Amino acid sequence: MIEIEKILGIELKSTNNDDEIKMVEKKTAWIEEKDCIGCSKCARICPAKAIVGIMRTTHTVISNYCNNCNLCIESCPVDCIKIIPIKIFISHLEWDSENLTVKLDVLYKK
Repeated sequence: MIEIEKILGIELKSTNNDDEIKMVEKKTAWIEEKDCIGCSKCARICPAKAIVGIMRTTHTVISNYCNNCNLCIESCPVDCIKIIPIKIFISHLEWDSENLTVKLDVLYKK
């Protein structure tokens, strides 16, 4: 588990059953959709491409792509983006030894 924590750069916290589920606390951008004017400035500046939407429509954040860089907040002309904490419950971790990647099946819960 320590190796996974180092790779992900986060601390895994135990939930009720230590063998089955782990919880990760993460911060992500969140768009107040009723205030979003659909200017797309946030989507264009996001290095992780975590914000989706088209001009003149409400945009939204794909939180598992967000790297919490705050660039979207700085670019928003109506100040409708903020950083919020979320809890991610990891129910399955698996190493792909050939490609050295981590596959995560995650469930989000605010």
